[in-house]
Amino acid sequence: MDSQMAAGQIDKLFQARHPELAKYLVAFRKAEAHFKGITVRSIPCSEIADADALAKAAANNEPLPAHVLYVVLHGSA
Repeated sequence: MDSQMAAGQIDKLFQARHPELAKYLVAFRKAEAHFKGITVRSIPCSEIADADALAKAAANNEPLPAHVLYVVLHGSA
C-alpha cells in the first residue's frame, strides 16, 4: 500500500478491504476521536526512505528493516 491509498482510507475515500489494514484503520479512528481535526496527505515513497524500505520489504515478503520503527497491531477489526 502506498501513502495515497492510506490517505484515501483515512479520508474515507477508499475502504480498507484487507483485514490487516482494517485493524490499523480502526486504531486510527480511535485515536482520531481525541483530536479536533487531523490532516493527512500523501507523500511519495521516494521522498521517505523509511517508508520506501517498509514498502519494499512488504512487497517482497522480506523481514522488516531493523532501523525502521513500526507497530504491529493485534486483535479483530
